[in-house]
Amino acid sequence: MTKSQLKALITIAAVFTLGVLFLTGGFTTHGSFSKELPMEQAILSNWFDAFNRRDWSAIEGVYAEDALIHAKAGPLRGGHSIVEISEKWLSAIPDAHITPLHVSKEGDVIIAHWRIEGTLSGAIRDITPTGEKTAFHGLTCFRCRDSKVVEHWASVDYRALQSTAISSAV
Repeated sequence: MTKSQLKALITIAAVFTLGVLFLTGGFTTHGSFSKELPMEQAILSNWFDAFNRRDWSAIEGVYAEDALIHAKAGPLRGGHSIVEISEKWLSAIPDAHITPLHVSKEGDVIIAHWRIEGTLSGAIRDITPTGEKTAFHGLTCFRCRDSKVVEHWASVDYRALQSTAISSAV
């Protein structure tokens, strides 16, 4: 299986999982956290709030020291890796604001569907800066133990960013 086929399979699985969770009522919605899910509320509220405040020490504090971060470049370790990734994104979208849209839990895994809005003013991956407002969605899976994130996966819908770059060039 090629890398692009694997990425497509992961995306399909994530969309399917979101669909099942939505249809079965497994989500809290509209950026709120269920009172029935205290661990999720603490971890996700801290994560999303810290990102929007650019409070990198708070983000690092959500993760276990040896947390496994599944990144495009390969596996990384620790919350400082998330800070580095976040800073790269913010160099392209400095006014980025993330909003949790749906949250679900299955065992020790929390799934968050989120939306980022901001201005694409720097290059990210192979996407050219446009100076235009953009918005895109993604999914993050957090595996937790002892109220810390021990494993992290994320999938970003790059099509929205690419379409912002394409529509600005036309």
